[in-house]
Amino acid sequence: MKSCLDCIPCFFNQALRAGRAATTDDRLIKQLLDRLGAMLEDIDLENSPPQIGQLIYRAVKEVTGSTEPVRARKREIRKEAL
Repeated sequence: MKSCLDCIPCFFNQALRAGRAATTDDRLIKQLLDRLGAMLEDIDLENSPPQIGQLIYRAVKEVTGSTEPVRARKREIRKEAL
């Protein structure tokens, strides 16, 4: 499956959600979104959305320092399930 132009807004939304999960610092989240914007020029839409998602989560880690931004949410979901 290839990505398409319609995927680009979703990539930004994914980065925004992951950034907010990783930090409450709006400055860092803006930096993350700026980085994604700069990355777009080099992102090959022949790659699948999950492949591009890996690039996004790598950027989240580099900008925020969070290795797993959704860890707290995963924990909450597990507790609810149990």
